[in-house]
Amino acid sequence: MQRIEKQERILHCINNAYSIFIDSESIESDFIFYDYAHIVLDIKSFFMLIPLEQFPNGRHVLRVEKNLKDKMDDISLTDGEFIMSLESDQDSTYYIPFYISR
Repeated sequence: MQRIEKQERILHCINNAYSIFIDSESIESDFIFYDYAHIVLDIKSFFMLIPLEQFPNGRHVLRVEKNLKDKMDDISLTDGEFIMSLESDQDSTYYIPFYISR
């Protein structure tokens, strides 16, 4: 039971760490664990199926935005407390062009 709960917590974190879009339409993050089987390798990975029926043929852009703030912008000591300002790194958004042809 603990293994399943741990996997659910990990997937919850992964699903909330990124926002995914096709063109300007938001796609719900619904990653699952996936075992990539290979003769030599056994790779544990994540997998998410994205239905494309609603998108027309042609060029589209998959946009993945990292929601986590991971770049420290400023740190200061005020009244005995450390105050940090975090922001997303410049490489926090990825654009992947793709084409649909049916």
